[in-house]
Amino acid sequence: MALTDALSDRFKADLARYVAKKIPDGFAEDIEVTDFEDFTYYGGYCETCSYEDTYCELTYKLNGEKKTLEIYESFAELIKTLTYDYK
Repeated sequence: MALTDALSDRFKADLARYVAKKIPDGFAEDIEVTDFEDFTYYGGYCETCSYEDTYCELTYKLNGEKKTLEIYESFAELIKTLTYDYK
């Protein structure tokens, strides 16, 4: 197994634990994270009230059913959360 495969597997396992804490009756061993993506959203109606927001979207399978969880923080903030809160 290559280092990147091991890192990816560990990252997905950490994401599964994160999802398990966010959903009702979630158990990390039942969750398979299949994808994650970072988005930037631009809003506001004019130049003075415009804003930028970031969020992550995790796609996972729970008991064979595909689901999505949106996390309203940046990917960097998610990494910090996984690093310090979900060991």
